[in-house]
Order: sequence, then C-alpha cells, then structure tokens
Amino acid sequence: MCIRHRLCSFIFPSIVDRSPLLVAISSGGTAPVLARVLREKTEALLPTILGRMAEKASYWRNHLKTRLTSVTERRRFWERVFRGRFASLMQAGNETAAQQILEDELDNPGSTGGEIILVGAGPGDAGLLTLRGLQVLQDADVVFYDHLVTDGIRELIRRDAEQICVGKRAGEHSVPQHDTNQMLIAAAKAGKTVVRLKGGDPFIFGRGGEELQAAAEAGVPFQVVPG
Repeated sequence: MCIRHRLCSFIFPSIVDRSPLLVAISSGGTAPVLARVLREKTEALLPTILGRMAEKASYWRNHLKTRLTSVTERRRFWERVFRGRFASLMQAGNETAAQQILEDELDNPGSTGGEIILVGAGPGDAGLLTLRGLQVLQDADVVFYDHLVTDGIRELIRRDAEQICVGKRAGEHSVPQHDTNQMLIAAAKAGKTVVRLKGGDPFIFGRGGEELQAAAEAGVPFQVVPG
C-alpha cells in the first residue's frame, strides 16, 4: 500500500495469506482502496485450508517423482487431486479421509473417482449463498440445477463447468427423477466433481434425500452443503 505513490520508491501490496501460499494484490499505488476491496473478495473466495493442502503437496512431491516419471503425468495427478475429492474433503474439514484419498490416488492414479455434492442455494439471492457453497460451485466439473436456482446464483458457477437443467415445472418437459439420479451417478463415476444445485432447502422443496440415497446405493461418495 502507498498513500502518496509519487513520493514512494517501493509499494507494499495487499496480501492474502494462505502460507505457504501467498497472493499479492497491488494497484501500483494508483488505487489502494480498490486493491483492498479486491483482497477482501479474494479472502472470501480462497479457503483457509489451502495452506495445509500446499504443505501436503510439498511432502508428497518426492514420493510422486519415484512413481510418475514424466512432468505431464505429475501435472495431471495434481490437477486431479486439487480438483477432486481430496480438495473437497480438506475444505470440509475431513483431513483424515483426504489423506487416504491422496494415498489411494498415488498408489493407483485415476482410481478414486468423483463425488456428488448437494448444495442448497437458499432463498435465491446470490449474496446470501454460503461461502462453502460458493467454493463448491467454483470447483465443480458439472452442475445439475433446477428452476428455483436464480441466474445470479448460476453466474457464480465455474465458467468452464457444464450446466444441466433437471428442474421440473408444470406444463414443461421435465427430466424424470430416476434419470436425474442416473446422470448424477454416471458423472461422478467418470471422475467428475458433480454438484446438485437446488433452490431453497433441498430436502424440503427438492428430492435431495432420494438423490443421496441413490448415490449411496451406487457406492458414490457424497456431501451436503446446506443453503
């Protein structure tokens, strides 16, 4: 930060600290308040557990080099890890299960598969979506949503994630619940992070219980993020 940038020979950027990961945001002294606002937004978006994830990655790097000899193989491994169940379990506070996923992936790359995360979108205002819900939407590979989910909420979904409407509305073609269940399960078994996004309370206004039961019967891991 610099109050009078013409008189400064150096500038301190705004820091987002997820040690050992650090994000520095600077406007070059031209708009320090804007840099601070961006730092606040970035703080909200980046999970505090990122530091622990980086530490685990550092610990396993040498082990990985003995298993996967090419740079491409190692890059793909870490992409699967940081975009898959390891990351979501770490963010959910289940470090023990996340550690097991990492070990399984190291022993047999690509074997851990995906998961289904049921996210409640709440009353519809994007500003009222939970922080955990936002983080999940940013990590999703595919999102199945219903008609109660507002455009504002959908704008928060990761840009390259596939979005599929499976909502039901009177007088319109709708996807049968059984088909929805099968699509969720198939996507997860293909190794994708699958988000089932529902408006309101997913267990009152939606059929979240049925979908999670189908996932359990198919042996697909799942999580619930309340709205």
